[in-house]
Order: sequence, then C-alpha cells, then structure tokens
Amino acid sequence: MADRIPFYDMFPGCRRFDGGLDRLLQEAVVTSAVADRQARTLEMELRLKAPIAPVDVTSVEQAVAEEFGLSAVTIVPSFPQRTAQRKPSGAGKVILGKEPKKAPAITPMRAVALDLGR
Repeated sequence: MADRIPFYDMFPGCRRFDGGLDRLLQEAVVTSAVADRQARTLEMELRLKAPIAPVDVTSVEQAVAEEFGLSAVTIVPSFPQRTAQRKPSGAGKVILGKEPKKAPAITPMRAVALDLGR
C-alpha cells in the first residue's frame, strides 16, 4: 500500500456525507489499512486535518462496511496537533488603567524582611 491514499480514492462509494464531514473526508488520507478476509473486518488509520466527532467516525465505519460487505470496520483517526502561538510576556496593549512607567524594582532575597511591604 502506498504511504498515503486519499480517502475518496480508496472508498468512492462513501461520497454520501454532507457539510463539514464531507469537507473533512475530502482532505483525509488513509495511512494504513489491514483487512482480515476470514473475519471480514478492516482496520485503518485515517489522517485528518482537524478532529472528528466519535459519532462521525461511526458513520464512516458503517458506510465503509456497507460498501464492501464487511462485518466490522475500525477507524483510528489522527490529526496534527497545533501548538498555541503565544506572545512574549510584556507584549500587548493595556486594557484598563495606565501603562506602567518603569519596570518594577527587583529586591534581592537577602533583603526581604517582614516589614518590606510597609
């Protein structure tokens, strides 16, 4: 099996979904598939651009099983993890109040005492 096969190239009879699920499956690729002829089962890994709801996974499994007359289909979905882009601390605009005029003074630990905040 090639490294990645588009989902609808491998399962053209499953073009019955509408809306967001259809868009997700158009961009999905099958990265691995293992069929058991004796048990009439199929297990595949499906790489998607975004997370998919469990109910949608079940719908796709049923559609593939109906298309090929399989007793069971198991789909293991995967999608790229995105890390949040963070601004460096201190960057941003002031929402309430005024912008600080200078950086707060740093007190060394040896100078910290109980009456420091008074």
